[in-house]
Amino acid sequence: MAVERELRRVEIDLSELDFLASCRADDSPDYPSVPYLDSETGAVYSVSLNALGCLEDGEDPEGLDEEDACSLEVAAAIVEDAAGRFVRVPYWQSRDEFRLMERFAADCPPRAQDHLHRALEGRKPFRHFKAAVDAWPGLREKWFAFREFAHREELLAWLAQLGVDAVDVSPSRRT
Repeated sequence: MAVERELRRVEIDLSELDFLASCRADDSPDYPSVPYLDSETGAVYSVSLNALGCLEDGEDPEGLDEEDACSLEVAAAIVEDAAGRFVRVPYWQSRDEFRLMERFAADCPPRAQDHLHRALEGRKPFRHFKAAVDAWPGLREKWFAFREFAHREELLAWLAQLGVDAVDVSPSRRT
């Protein structure tokens, strides 16, 4: 018999968590960073890789530029965290996003469905899918709502695995 783990209720901005899961360190070469979640407070951080590396290597942080230095306090908390309070947020993988586009296309009307499936078959499927979605009135909004809902469900499942019962405090959820 499986023992159910009691979940801690934590307020988290799921839209911010989703956004950071979509941004890779190499997306911004001027400010390479990684997303972290404080699983106790629900705070979501974009932490400078330079600040983390400096502290992990025991280097003097005086050489960090201003942007990297802004991450120093949370980077220090992450480096010193032995209890697992700070959790690196996993990035959305391209293959999972591709499957999400396939699922969305399968639920569209037949003509749009055909157009979307053809966009996904060739080279540069993400670019072509976006163009195909934009070609159909109202489909863009439906795609973004579908994607947001799927990401939210994935995030809630991931958080539950961490023992967190997330209360979404995203601005769009407060109205």
